[in-house]
Amino acid sequence: VSQSRYENKQQVPEEKRYGRVTEGIEEAIKLPDVETIIVDSLTTLDDIIYNKVKKDMLRKDVLELQDWRLFRQLLVGIINRLRNSGKNSIIICHEEILTDKQGNVDAYVPAVSTKIRDYFGGFFTDMWRSTVRPTVGNKEVQTLRTIADTRSELKNAWSLPAEITDPTYKKLEEYFNK
Repeated sequence: VSQSRYENKQQVPEEKRYGRVTEGIEEAIKLPDVETIIVDSLTTLDDIIYNKVKKDMLRKDVLELQDWRLFRQLLVGIINRLRNSGKNSIIICHEEILTDKQGNVDAYVPAVSTKIRDYFGGFFTDMWRSTVRPTVGNKEVQTLRTIADTRSELKNAWSLPAEITDPTYKKLEEYFNK
């Protein structure tokens, strides 16, 4: 997705970004040395697709109800293209925090436009949640959760522990090579 924003240190015009994303994905799929394709981030991809649909549907401000069908088709098309590529794919996604009327957290869901967020995990073998929290002395601790709880629909096909503090590739590698 980062390829879609800049070329020769110049920002790529908005109307060319969707094409750049899909071209980049196709190029990565064709390259035999590429084992894993990472989309960082779904938030950016969401914006790119939104702006493409807005332009295609000739909307000046916001999408109308019928426009979201095209949005969903384009997003699911990209996800399915990655899934069917035979390569590993990772999509990094921000989360939306859903709260009740009192402000208590009800759930953490993928921050993606449309109700696709309700079944987003169905596209993937794994869904993990990474958090960074401040600790004493202006330090931070990162935690990787891999098992669902009452607020997050997570899943883990690698038999990772439910929670890993300060995860590194070295810590995860032993599970990937089983």
